[in-house]
Amino acid sequence: MFAERCIGTLELEHRQPRRYGRQELALIETCALRIATALHLTDLRRPLRETVRRVNQQVQQLSRAAEVLGTGAQAMTDSMQVVGSGLADQEREVSRGLEATAELTRASERVAEDSANAAAASVSASELAARHRSTIEDAMSRLVALKAFVDQSAARVTDLGGASRRVVSFLASIRELADLTNLLALNAAIEAARAGAHGRGFGVVADEVRRLAEQSAAAATEAGQLLADMQQRLHEVDQQMHKGHAGVAGVERVSAQGLDALDAIVQATREAGDGAGRITQTAAGQRAAYAGLRDRMEAVAGISRRNRQGIETTITRAGDVAAGLEDLGRATRELADVVSMLSEMTKQFAAEEPGDYHSVP
Repeated sequence: MFAERCIGTLELEHRQPRRYGRQELALIETCALRIATALHLTDLRRPLRETVRRVNQQVQQLSRAAEVLGTGAQAMTDSMQVVGSGLADQEREVSRGLEATAELTRASERVAEDSANAAAASVSASELAARHRSTIEDAMSRLVALKAFVDQSAARVTDLGGASRRVVSFLASIRELADLTNLLALNAAIEAARAGAHGRGFGVVADEVRRLAEQSAAAATEAGQLLADMQQRLHEVDQQMHKGHAGVAGVERVSAQGLDALDAIVQATREAGDGAGRITQTAAGQRAAYAGLRDRMEAVAGISRRNRQGIETTITRAGDVAAGLEDLGRATRELADVVSMLSEMTKQFAAEEPGDYHSVP
């Protein structure tokens, strides 16, 4: 008997059983008890070793999972830092674009103001030429001044064309940055998918970053369309300026001819006034186009700021996850030490032979 459990029956064969005294019987009972204890410990040893083996397997799997998650978290952090750097560059480029747009707006306003002044001057010159033939020389001088103004306005329109081409290049840079952001967000989503359930939160943030990158690309495309319309208007302005220049090209020759060319001069001033009026109208359209472009650029800047904030939040969360994974790895190592200690204890326990309990002191 071991406690209340019957281990088995101990049978002794002896030719003279009556010669056993009280001491011999007590010795036999002690020997039987030790044999029962050894058998019971043998039964306990098997499930203990199996339990230690299973715990060791679970600890190894947990350690591998923690290593994979740690690698994924580090890759996610690196990707987010690259994306954050790209978004910072994009935000700086957007700020420069806003400055260029503001400069274009101011230049367009100056063109509109100068064109209005030119139109008024042309109308006044035509009326004076029709009413006062004696003041033709004064009108001639004004036409000469108008020609200089038209040349100056043409130069300003050329400058506006160059500025618009720089804005086109800037918008191309924005689109490239948006494409890079989208690609990095896709890489982050792939890394999150590799992490499994532990990277699900990273996948959501990566999808949000990719969506914001697509919005940035769409806004840059719309801004490019507005800029293309603005370039068309600049081309129209340039054509009108050339027409105005052609209208006043013969001012010096008309001045030499005097009063005989008065009718031609009047017609030329009228054409110049019409051209200046069209320039004013085109400049007004440019102001509206620049205002729309500025709004789009501000929208792109807002999206860039939100993207950067989202990336900073993601990096912070990735750092928290990395710290948690480090704690998990430390706990896993401690658990592995405990399992190793239990395994050593089990080996020592298994090394004991049941025959050791059969000896009689």
